[in-house]
Amino acid sequence: MCIMQRLTILLLLIICTAFSLKAQNIAIRENFSDTELVQKLFPSNSCMTPTNVRINGHTFSSNKKSFGYFTNTNPAFELREGIIITSGRADAAVGPNRSILSDGPTSWRGDSDLERAINESNTFNATSIEFEIVALTNQLSFDYIFSSEQYLSNPASYQCDYSDGFAFLVKEADNTNAQYANIALIPNTNLPVKVSNVRARTNSCPESYVQYFGGFNGQNHPTNYNGQTKVLTARANVTPGVRYKFKLVVADQGNEKYDSAIFLSASSFRNSIDLGIDRDQIFCYNQPYTLTPTPIPGVQHYTWYKDGAVINGHNQVTNPNLTINEGGTYKLVAFINTNCIIEEEVTINFESPVDVPNLSTNICGFGATTTYDVLQNSPYDNLFTQNDDITYHSTLVGAQNNTDPISRDLLINYPLTQAVNKVYVRVVIGDTGCVGVGEFSLITNTDVTTLPTQNFCNINTNDFNLAAYIPGNSTTGIQIYASSADAIAFQNQINTTNSALVNLQTGQNLFYIRYTDSATCGDRYILEINVLESSNLPAQTLYFCQGESVQLQAPTGYTQYTWSNGSNAQNLTVNQAGTYTVTLQTTTGCTSTQTFQVIQNTKPIAFNQTFTICSFSIQNTLAVNLSNYLQPLIQTGNTFTIYESIANAENQTNALNTNVNISTNTTWFVREQTPAGCYTISTINIQPTFATQLAVQNFCTVDNQPISLQNLVTSLQGTYPNTVIKIFLTQQNAEANTNAINTNQVSASANTLYIKVTDTSNSCIQNLVVPIQITNTTTPADQYVTICQNTDVALSALTGNFTYQWSTGQNTQNITVNQIGTYTVTLTTPLGCNITQTFYVNQSQPAVITDVIVKHFSNIQNSITIIAQGEGEFEYSLDGVNFQNSNVFYGTPAGDYTVFVRDKNGCGIATKDTLVIDIRNFFTPNGDGIFDTWDASQIFSVFPNSEVYIVDRYNKLMTYLFPNKPTWDGTAFGKPQPSTDYWYIIKLGNGKEYKGHFSLKR
Repeated sequence: MCIMQRLTILLLLIICTAFSLKAQNIAIRENFSDTELVQKLFPSNSCMTPTNVRINGHTFSSNKKSFGYFTNTNPAFELREGIIITSGRADAAVGPNRSILSDGPTSWRGDSDLERAINESNTFNATSIEFEIVALTNQLSFDYIFSSEQYLSNPASYQCDYSDGFAFLVKEADNTNAQYANIALIPNTNLPVKVSNVRARTNSCPESYVQYFGGFNGQNHPTNYNGQTKVLTARANVTPGVRYKFKLVVADQGNEKYDSAIFLSASSFRNSIDLGIDRDQIFCYNQPYTLTPTPIPGVQHYTWYKDGAVINGHNQVTNPNLTINEGGTYKLVAFINTNCIIEEEVTINFESPVDVPNLSTNICGFGATTTYDVLQNSPYDNLFTQNDDITYHSTLVGAQNNTDPISRDLLINYPLTQAVNKVYVRVVIGDTGCVGVGEFSLITNTDVTTLPTQNFCNINTNDFNLAAYIPGNSTTGIQIYASSADAIAFQNQINTTNSALVNLQTGQNLFYIRYTDSATCGDRYILEINVLESSNLPAQTLYFCQGESVQLQAPTGYTQYTWSNGSNAQNLTVNQAGTYTVTLQTTTGCTSTQTFQVIQNTKPIAFNQTFTICSFSIQNTLAVNLSNYLQPLIQTGNTFTIYESIANAENQTNALNTNVNISTNTTWFVREQTPAGCYTISTINIQPTFATQLAVQNFCTVDNQPISLQNLVTSLQGTYPNTVIKIFLTQQNAEANTNAINTNQVSASANTLYIKVTDTSNSCIQNLVVPIQITNTTTPADQYVTICQNTDVALSALTGNFTYQWSTGQNTQNITVNQIGTYTVTLTTPLGCNITQTFYVNQSQPAVITDVIVKHFSNIQNSITIIAQGEGEFEYSLDGVNFQNSNVFYGTPAGDYTVFVRDKNGCGIATKDTLVIDIRNFFTPNGDGIFDTWDASQIFSVFPNSEVYIVDRYNKLMTYLFPNKPTWDGTAFGKPQPSTDYWYIIKLGNGKEYKGHFSLKR
């Protein structure tokens, strides 16, 4: 082949490779309208038509947009076609991945709805798609991929939290109070999908929900982004028949750098059917499950498919429920009409049955009360993982139904009460929740032989051979343990060589011996060996109570005992203090000595006490705290208890409370005990006397002043001569003999007296309870009475059960006087208390009106002031009906008035006529249109029959005014009059006449 041919072939290969590489990248088209573009999200039979479509993005100077339609044939990118919205140029998303995309100016702003949805701020370069649809089912979903330049395969640690934001927002369109909810969430969480939440582990950043991460992209990726998620599904729970608004938005966060994009899969926006289970759910073997999809309004029929084939009996049915018991891919098709078909698919797996085998274990015990640690020795822990939940139950039904679980504490010390003890095991597989049940049998043999105790003295304790002390003298297969627990569990064996040689210690040595047998538990023995020395055993100190005895107990295991008093018994009872010694000897000739120091404890000194209680109770019963009487008698450090009989005190049965109620002489038995336990029994006798209640004693007082009890005390001293009498206000004080009161200072609020009558040595003679009734009389307030001249007035004293004595000498409740002055009356109560009431009598007389001052020319500020003189209190009126305390009346309209002054004590009324005219007190006839005339119109309107004359200070008539000529312009005699004061004379039609003056100013 020639060189030219080879070059031609090589050129063709390069061109073909280039075309091949270009075809592997995504392609972007931007020639769709907003509505055409959004409509591509919906399949042809989607049952939904988007409305109010709006795409908000950015158009670059090159006329390129931030959104468009993509197509793809490269399997390295999972979506085949759909809509792309970006925070940069849409056409820049075309691979290969060989540049960093940071398109978009800072003037291209972010989106506030997005910031609220993902709790971020300061976003830039936002692109959003908005539309509205009416939901047909209770769930809507669509598929998408999130791609971003912020997916860095080798980021610095501070870049781990970098992520642009995006959200899929939804709310009810017709609800003005509805708030957007973000449905672009990591499955089964409330976390938004973004770089920091969905990523693989890198050298600096931890992984997060890596199962949803699509991967970091190399240079030859069909998109120009560093990484992306897997295909995710956004789901919105909605209400059928309700209109919803969707907003899909993406933006850069923090600045306009490092663009991100959302790839929305074409035809993926669909009505979803809620099948009543999670997607890709696992069920347990032999546990049928019924799928209960949420019904869809308007559906004509449903059809179920399994692994692509129609399920028999579920073709075009009206009930969508389906019972399944095997795995597979199930699809439900809901047919509404030929243009509206809704599908939902789910993959279901059925786990194999959980195999929990029935197991057993042989437990070779040592004695009848053996326990076993089920948790420590359970073989099921090795059959299942830590994620599986293992519980133990008392019954098979409990294990099957997960009831009556055995507690952990009981499992650790599980009692083996029968030859075969069964525990039922329930295992729940952690990944699936599937359950299996098994039976764990604990087979016990508790037979054991206790061998005779062996005592040795002065022997070699190393490599001691037990063979001679074990039946059969055989050591074949022998196992020796230091405790029964070790012997049961086959652990911590002493003789690892299976010989009968052991090491002994001074003192007691216990050995648990067993012979192994593959078929049975074998023979078991318990052997006690005591190693003794010829030495003194530890001395003991023993105590006994005076008059009693104590037993001295020597240790067992010896053949001969010799006490210092000659006794040869093992135990010795003594009733005398002193030192006792015992010599002990074994068959091997080993002797030991033990000393007992015996100490006698004294008993408490017995007492028999009688107490007389002088009570103030009148109920013939008395509450007594015996502790108050016993504490001084009990020796310090001793305790006591109280009983009704000496037998109860001896046997310490039916002890009594120290608080008792008594009505007669009563005796109790008191057991007093020392800390050493020595006791005596004494008696305490209480002899109560009760108070006598006297009749109610009546006292009187004035104005709550203290009362005197002297008369009462004098009376009692006559009844109880040569005694001491003390009075108390409370029973508590009386019984405690504290706070006795002064007999002259008893409060008027007291109602009971407690009187203690004693001899001079304070011994009780008689207690008295005296109810008292104190009648309080309040001094009446002084009375002030006013009389008119030449009249009488009645003075009335306080009403009550009194006798009366007036300063006038009269003794009636009421008297009549006609003179001013001070009068007093003394009122005496039946108990002899006196109070005085005083009356001050003053004189009043009619008023004399000396002047009536009228303020004119003030419109609503007109006023009348009445000046009156006289002795008395007066009130004032303009009509003789309505009176007031003030002598000034404001806002009086123009008119003719009669004023009234009335004495408040009814001693007469004075009157005087006056006139109020509402005219100006000046006028200015200068032609400026303001106050150019003096106007008497108001006078004529009130008094139409009046006459008005105007004169100067010399009484020269200037003019005459009448209703048809009510004003004066300041001219007289054909010429203007000078500035000065002029007088008016008003003659009313009723014969009254009033004069006044006003000013003319020029």
